[in-house]
Amino acid sequence: MKQSTANALAPLEFILRVATGLILLVLVGQFLFAPFGVALIDNAGWQNALLVFGGLLLFIVPMALALATPRSEPKPAGAGVDVAATQSFSVMTWYPFS
Repeated sequence: MKQSTANALAPLEFILRVATGLILLVLVGQFLFAPFGVALIDNAGWQNALLVFGGLLLFIVPMALALATPRSEPKPAGAGVDVAATQSFSVMTWYPFS
């Protein structure tokens, strides 16, 4: 039963890490792509800037999926389960900034 508790917490950790990554992506994207977009529109026109941003989006989506896919490493049965951590679970055990 303790192993099922640890397995139930794994999706929460993944969701929190994905949410943190998305927040950082939005913050960095606002500072990088806004001036880049203005310069691109001024120099190449809005139609060509739209094509460039569409090409970047087509590149970013597969790269993000490749980086977000968790590695699948085979584990022996019962390995990697910390009984003490599953009995006294707190937010700080899986929060990425701890």
